[in-house]
Amino acid sequence: MNHDFGRVPLTDAPRSTFDRSHGYKTCFNSGKLIPIEVQEVLPGDEVKMDANIFARLSQTVTPVMDNVFLDIHWFYVPSRLLWTNFVRMMGERPNPKDSIDYTVPVINSGEFGFDIGSLADYFGIPTGVANLDVNVLPFRAYAKIWDDWYRDTNLQDSIINVEQDLGDSNPNSIDWNKLLPRGKKKDYFTSCLPSPQRGDAVTVPLGSTAPVYGINGVPLQLVSYDTTDPSYSDKVFPVKATGGGESSTLSATNNPEYGGTGDALNGQYLRIASKGELVSYPAQLEADLSAAANVSVNSLRTAFQLQRLLETDARAGNRLQRSEYLGGESKIIGMSVVSQTSATGDSTTPQGNMVANGTGKSVTDVNDGSVVDDKVFGYQERYAEYRYNPSVITGKMRSSAADSLDVWHLSQYFSELPTLSAEFIEDNPPLARIMAVPSEPEIILDAYLAQKWTRAMPVYSVPGLIDHL
Repeated sequence: MNHDFGRVPLTDAPRSTFDRSHGYKTCFNSGKLIPIEVQEVLPGDEVKMDANIFARLSQTVTPVMDNVFLDIHWFYVPSRLLWTNFVRMMGERPNPKDSIDYTVPVINSGEFGFDIGSLADYFGIPTGVANLDVNVLPFRAYAKIWDDWYRDTNLQDSIINVEQDLGDSNPNSIDWNKLLPRGKKKDYFTSCLPSPQRGDAVTVPLGSTAPVYGINGVPLQLVSYDTTDPSYSDKVFPVKATGGGESSTLSATNNPEYGGTGDALNGQYLRIASKGELVSYPAQLEADLSAAANVSVNSLRTAFQLQRLLETDARAGNRLQRSEYLGGESKIIGMSVVSQTSATGDSTTPQGNMVANGTGKSVTDVNDGSVVDDKVFGYQERYAEYRYNPSVITGKMRSSAADSLDVWHLSQYFSELPTLSAEFIEDNPPLARIMAVPSEPEIILDAYLAQKWTRAMPVYSVPGLIDHL
């Protein structure tokens, strides 16, 4: 058999399996995206992971009659989606003389270091260390996941920039000390669209221009109108065309000259008559649409399909190169009632007072102080109000009631009429309202991540000569 010069032998790298199981303990507030595991994946890796997670709420005032969900989502984000020049750093040369001398971009902790509770803190990076440079790609991966899976493209702007290299400034001024919010779960209100379609509505092409004529050959005119008399005067002034044509100088008894300054004399001024007023005046205009371009069936069909595409984009989004969603689950944080068995010294809490450690579902409660509101909130599918029933809060359970009992539920209260905006769709459950100590973190989490990693590397790194690393 002839030698095939067009083939390159494959690399046969031996692989080994490593137990990389570890624990992770943290605390956080609700409504935010909390990273609990960040791992760099190498070529040839095979990962098996089982997450055992225990989470509980901080002490609550009452055993809330609601549900609190803890969602765990796993993602894979290729580095090439986070940094444009990553492939060049790995050796790709689009042209023979292109440079591959690149260094991974970094983020600096600043003068005071990263804050406790910041994104870097949840990544496991030391806090309070000044001027610490760390790899920015995990931060971009976090932003990329939010951008692809939690952002509403109709209401929220993208925040990730993949063009930055080492030494470049941050054009988007992303505050990496802050955690990004997840959106509310979709319901009748949060799934509304700000417009029927993404972008401008499609128009039917009826041609660019059509000739315009004055009826009975009368040219376009300006009409003098007396503000003290509901009837029009008989003073009619034809418009002067550039370079000649019929004209009339307006006298002081009717109006100052057109283009002059100052108030009109005798309470008169020049105005452009409205559509209805043109009926009784000779300065009527009409367009000869027979001379306009005709609309073909193909153009009309294309407009319909383009409108259909834009409506689909508004509902489903139009992202292309997304990070990969690997899977996840949603768990309810259980609530157990704890009854007080003895009163406190000052008897502010009687014996048998119930508290809890666990809960909730968010219900939208809109209150603008009126019974009827005719303003458009958003666009929803037709007849959707017949396909679902909203939850209801009444009586002293209302947050607006005097001596409200809203510590028993997690319904969201709006003191002003909300609008469909980025702020409205961000998840912000009122857990602080039901907490015994609102200033403390709301959720405490303990995770054990059982992991088996199979990698293209030996079990032990034995020093060698030049035959291996």
